[in-house]
This record gives sequence, structure tokens and C-alpha cells, in this order.
Amino acid sequence: LESSDISVFTDYDGAKKYCVVRMIEPTGWKFGITQNTSVISGKISSNLVFPLLADLVLLIVSALIYKTAFQSRYDTTAFSSKVSTTGKSTLGSIFFKLNKIVLQILRLY
Repeated sequence: LESSDISVFTDYDGAKKYCVVRMIEPTGWKFGITQNTSVISGKISSNLVFPLLADLVLLIVSALIYKTAFQSRYDTTAFSSKVSTTGKSTLGSIFFKLNKIVLQILRLY
């Protein structure tokens, strides 16, 4: 929390606190709010850590599902020998590149 509007101070009980003070224009009053830095930092940490851990778990589960369910579905070795290129043939290199793209797509599914 770094902003020119937010200040950190040590309260009478020795706890560090964040403080924000705003002017209420129509009345000319000032309105201030304080909160312990540990409360704010804890909420920020929990809001960052949980989604990161959930994403990591979902990534691992997705990888395991992919590996067990879809990896053996397609035999990509059967496709790899269908197109052969000869030397500097333009048509052969185009087919070779298309074959590589098809193999990559089949590996995704």
C-alpha cells in the first residue's frame, strides 16, 4: 500500500496503523479512517495466495487429466511418416510445415 493519500503511524497502543483522511467539501469537515497494518496486509495476502494456489492445483489436475485421457487417443507416429520432403522442394517444405502444424494440434487434443 503505497500512496500519497495513505499514511502509516504508530498508535498509542504501539500498533502500526494505516490512516486515510479526506475533506468533505460541503461541510468543511475532515473524515478519517484507521486500520491495523496487519489486518490490511493479511487480507491482501489471502486475496493473492488463495487464487494462486487454486490455479496451481487446477493446472496440475488438468495436466493429469490430459495425460491419462487424451495422450494415447491419437497415435502421432502414423502421421509423421506420411509426408516426406526432398531437398529444396518448395511444395515439399510447405507440406512438411503443414504436417508439423497438424501434429501439434493433435498433441493438444
